[in-house]
Amino acid sequence: MQERYDYKSVWTDNTQSLFLASGGLLRKLNLATMTYKTINTGQSYISNYVRGIKMNDVFVVGQSGEVAHGNGSGWYVFPELKNLANGDVWWQSIYHKANFVIVGGGYYTGFNFAPIVARGYR
Repeated sequence: MQERYDYKSVWTDNTQSLFLASGGLLRKLNLATMTYKTINTGQSYISNYVRGIKMNDVFVVGQSGEVAHGNGSGWYVFPELKNLANGDVWWQSIYHKANFVIVGGGYYTGFNFAPIVARGYR
């Protein structure tokens, strides 16, 4: 398999594996074997940024307002954020700690992007 190296974000909490967000994909890299596993987050568009607290508490944000959360056994895409502004929001970053989550990015106005931030509690 020829590997693409256009990763936008990398995150890990250990020395065995890490998550890589790239154009349209989230991958998990096993550092011992140097093998990739493509993760199906349920997102339809590009994954821009990945962050977590631990490997079973990870968020991935991307194009068209998509925010996905992985809990170790599955992934959930938040429909209320995906449908925000008719999907013209591109999330570029996320931060979460305990039950607080904040995402940031841009709202596409047709000519450029206006900054947008959303916060939530879980």
